[in-house]
Amino acid sequence: MVLSAIQPLIPGFLESASGVFSSFSSSGGGDSTVRNADGVPPVNPHGAREFVVKVQIQLLCMGNPAMGLRRDAPLCMYDEGKVLMRWVGSSEAAHGPLVKASEKHGLLGGAKVYLRARREGTDIRVFLTNPPVQRELAAKW
Repeated sequence: MVLSAIQPLIPGFLESASGVFSSFSSSGGGDSTVRNADGVPPVNPHGAREFVVKVQIQLLCMGNPAMGLRRDAPLCMYDEGKVLMRWVGSSEAAHGPLVKASEKHGLLGGAKVYLRARREGTDIRVFLTNPPVQRELAAKW
């Protein structure tokens, strides 16, 4: 499955083409901020190599995966260094397949999944089959 590395606007969620879209605490204690400056894709530190992305689905009740997932909400996708960060809106073709992959292979009832990916120019190819070992990545990431 292929999607653009350039963050599109998501009506009602990402309203600004050049502003701050979202920020959240990273594991390092700082803030990671998603920005889209003039439709320019993020830098590509991975080159042509495969890398891993984490896809997270919002929970119906924060901190309680047992309450279920907001399958219609935008998904957050990012690499380990948070150089590549991308929201995937529910109207994008990639949304449904990513939700299904998370439910099939993911952790915490499908709330998050680690998938292999590769940059192809301004696109990101995400491989929905043969995912990496989930628990090993969750322990270190």
